Amino acid sequence: MRSLVRWGALAVAVGSSTPCLAQAGAIIDLFGGMMEVAQIQAARDAWARIPELRRFCLERGVAARHRETIATLIQKGVSPSNPGLSAVGSECLRFDASVLKTDFPCVAPDETGARVQTKCSQQFGRQDALGRVQVLDPRAAIDLYFSTGTYALTETESDQGRHERAQRSDEQRRAADVQTLRAQVEPFRSSRSDLVRSHAQALLHKLSWNPPPSRIVIETARQDQQALTQLARVEAERLEALEKLDTVKRRAEARVTGALSPELRGELDRLRASYAALSKPPPAVIPAPVSVGEFRLRGRFYAPSAGHLFGPRSATAGSRSAPAGLCP
Repeated sequence: MRSLVRWGALAVAVGSSTPCLAQAGAIIDLFGGMMEVAQIQAARDAWARIPELRRFCLERGVAARHRETIATLIQKGVSPSNPGLSAVGSECLRFDASVLKTDFPCVAPDETGARVQTKCSQQFGRQDALGRVQVLDPRAAIDLYFSTGTYALTETESDQGRHERAQRSDEQRRAADVQTLRAQVEPFRSSRSDLVRSHAQALLHKLSWNPPPSRIVIETARQDQQALTQLARVEAERLEALEKLDTVKRRAEARVTGALSPELRGELDRLRASYAALSKPPPAVIPAPVSVGEFRLRGRFYAPSAGHLFGPRSATAGSRSAPAGLCP
């Protein structure tokens, strides 16, 4: 009888606690579900923080090594730091940009195929049947590696190396242009004209910079050299005409004895005025290049074909020859 009472009491006690156990199980399931959701969200956030190229590599590696996708790993709450992914992570390190050497001295072909000293950077590639390496972008190299297990590294001229090589080539061309201009200007240093010698010396100084001057300076110097050539020709003709006029003037003055008629005195004065005008060099500025056979010299025009110095176009002084009575 006592045994029956005990079992009855136990049954009553168990029956009365069943709703509490059910409630506790529901609470456990609720917390378990919340923890699972939190774990999935944490995995999703962790994968979102992975750099794009590394995520691409891990995705290819997970598919090749584990037959999984990142989406399924996230649903399982697996983050990139999971120990099961460490091997794939190590494989992907080789495709990180930091492992590639950049801008190091090398010898590489230029645009003509000639091998030149420059700077190179490593790039991913694929070797064809002839042994030639075709450059690949990192994604293509990753696909190649996880599909075939191989890839190549090649060295190609970097942008910086190409830029520096272009600068060196341009500097060499400018140096050659400067040497040519100096050779053209150098003879003018021995000109009979002080003005020509002065301009030649100034132009040579402009072309003596090291490194060579810029393209704009060289082009300006080339125009100066062309103008200097014209100035030298004008000066040579002026000095030659001056020598001839000096001879005529000295002979005319030597023949003058006693008083002269007003007409002859006027002719002699005009001859002396022409000589004085011709004795003055052009202004100390290199004239701009002109395309006609006429050069302006301090308000006067010199026509090389005629060989005469003229005053302003409205004047006639100096345009006539010396009087017959004053010439030998």
